[in-house]
Amino acid sequence: MTEIRESSLRSAAGRWLLLALLALLLAACNRNQDGTPTSELLSSYLPADWKPLTEGTNVKGFQKVNIDGDEADEWLYFFHYDGQGDANGPVGGIIYDAQQNVDPNQPAAFFVPYRLLPDWREGKGQGYLGETTVSWSKLWTDPRDAAGSADELMVIGLSTGGVPTRLSLFRWQGEGAGYGVAHFVGNGGVLTLPEDRAENALVEKVITFNRLNDRSRLCEQVEYTRQDADLSFAATPPSILFCPLTADGKAGVPDVPTYPEAVVMAWLLGERSPDLALDNAALNAALPEQVQRVMHVQYPGVVSPVGRGEFVAQIVVQTVLATSAGERTLQWTVVELRPNATEKTSRWRIASVE
Repeated sequence: MTEIRESSLRSAAGRWLLLALLALLLAACNRNQDGTPTSELLSSYLPADWKPLTEGTNVKGFQKVNIDGDEADEWLYFFHYDGQGDANGPVGGIIYDAQQNVDPNQPAAFFVPYRLLPDWREGKGQGYLGETTVSWSKLWTDPRDAAGSADELMVIGLSTGGVPTRLSLFRWQGEGAGYGVAHFVGNGGVLTLPEDRAENALVEKVITFNRLNDRSRLCEQVEYTRQDADLSFAATPPSILFCPLTADGKAGVPDVPTYPEAVVMAWLLGERSPDLALDNAALNAALPEQVQRVMHVQYPGVVSPVGRGEFVAQIVVQTVLATSAGERTLQWTVVELRPNATEKTSRWRIASVE
């Protein structure tokens, strides 16, 4: 009798333990809870060398998202990797999705990890999400239907000074493929267009600026335009202009350009200011058409003094331009003027073009 009671107690205890464990697992996998049990469970999935992202808004810990076409939420997590001691490395991201069809013999869902970046699968070897931190948002093809599952996840990567230098657009490709990506990098800045697009609407155009590592801070600009409502973008030929100086990613022209090639570029990209030329009318007569883009700029790094009257030195700057009349190759003669009572330093001015 005693053996029967002990056996019954052991069986009952085993059933209660099994039910308790199952309840905990179901609670942890229940994505309609407040998220605490799930976050604690998912934290045990993370590698020790992944440091959680702490700078930025809405990027700390596990964030609820829904971009895979179903009604249930996924869990988005940002982290630093490839760190060196106390110095943080770049920013990566991963999404955990609770799926019940991973093992049909199990009553509860399994959390399946899907890398955003870094990743090395087909079409995803682009690198990382950001330098210092990121911001993210969900996007819809029709922002008026901004409910339930979104069409895309947009992650903007920021560098020192809060300058956006990376843009990643992720779209669900299915349980086997995970998330596809369109990834854009501009070490001089990244700009998304249209600027007046509706909140949470798809980005139609991306402009990247990459530094040419020259003395006048010139950048190569490329425009990418979305093809239909997917992750396909068509790129324009690159053009040369001045790198953006502000965090909004907009290119501009220096108020007072210093180097001789900067004077030529400012004249071409600006309003053809007479302050940059000795004879502005002659320059406009030599180049009457509209400049669509600067394709190439070449100049010597060092000039030899000429010591002729008010001129200190002279240099020739070569440019290749795409204009409304076709491609033009021009040589600009630029002279250095001596300082005077108005200009406290020597200034370069365009003397002629041919």
